[in-house]
Amino acid sequence: VGISIKFALYLFLNVIFIMLISLLWANENTLIQRFIVTGIIMLCIIINIAVFHNMYKKAIQTDKIAQALHFIANGDTAYKLNLNEFDGKEADTAESINNIGCGLENAINEQVKSERLKADLVTNVSHDIKTPLTSIINYVGLIKRENIINENIILSKFKNLKCEKIKAREV
Repeated sequence: VGISIKFALYLFLNVIFIMLISLLWANENTLIQRFIVTGIIMLCIIINIAVFHNMYKKAIQTDKIAQALHFIANGDTAYKLNLNEFDGKEADTAESINNIGCGLENAINEQVKSERLKADLVTNVSHDIKTPLTSIINYVGLIKRENIINENIILSKFKNLKCEKIKAREV
């Protein structure tokens, strides 16, 4: 809203200046007076060019900021604005957008790292649970096949199997 009001005021004053200069130009009779009016016209033209250049520069900076927000919103968190291309409030906004992009990128990297660690943990826990379960299942199968009823024989066979497995791992 602030820029629109400033632009409307600028246009209004510009129209008034052009009308006044036109009246002065039409009413001046001497050569010196016409040179003064021509100087005023040239000054107004230079001021208009400077104001237009400033507005054009701000518009380009605003477009670049909008483009950066679009890229970041679409997942390109590594997109960075060149801060040397901005000044004033636009420079602060561009720096904030770069910081948001870095923060999002770091958060995504942390999330990916967390997911990897979680998958590794599940794999390791699964392996750690499977190993003793496999041994127990094998021992129960051995007891059923051998039809062992005496507890001492079961413990003896169990110790022998356990020793064999330990020796097999060491080799």
